[in-house]
Amino acid sequence: FSNLTRSCNLKKPSKDEQKKQLPLLLHTTVTLGYDVAWDKVKDVLISAAKNVEEVLNDNDYEPIVLQTSLDDFYVSYELNVYTESPDKIPEIYSELHKKIQEKCAEEGIEILSPHYAAIRDGTQKAVPENYQLNFSKTFGLKWLKFLLDKVGF
Repeated sequence: FSNLTRSCNLKKPSKDEQKKQLPLLLHTTVTLGYDVAWDKVKDVLISAAKNVEEVLNDNDYEPIVLQTSLDDFYVSYELNVYTESPDKIPEIYSELHKKIQEKCAEEGIEILSPHYAAIRDGTQKAVPENYQLNFSKTFGLKWLKFLLDKVGF
C-alpha cells in the first residue's frame, strides 16, 4: 500500500457544479413550552424558514418541523431546511435564528432552554418589551387557568 495515495478536491465548485449537487440539509433545535400548540409551532417555524432568502421553498425541498423530545419543562423541535448555498451556511443559520426569534416574539411564544428555565423566577418575560402586551394577555390567562385548575376551582 505504500504507493496508494488519496486526494481531496478542496476547490470551490462552480455555479454549474453547485446546481448539479443535491441541496444541503441544515437543521436547528428550538425548545418551547408545553402551552404552545403543535400546529402553531409548526406554522411559526416554517414561516420563519420561508423568510430566509437562501432557504429552498419548493415542493421537493420544503422546510420540515419535527418534535424530537418531550423534556421536563419544554418540547424540543427540530427545524430542517434545505439550501443550495453551502458557502453561506453561517449567514443562513444567523438569519434563520433571527427569523425564528422574530416570529416567536410576534406570536407571543417564549423560547425556553434548560439553562434559562433554571435561573428564572417567572416575574420577567423572555419576550422583547414591544411584544409583551400581547404576550401578557395570552400567557397570563393561561397561567391563571393553570393555577385555578391546580387548586380545584
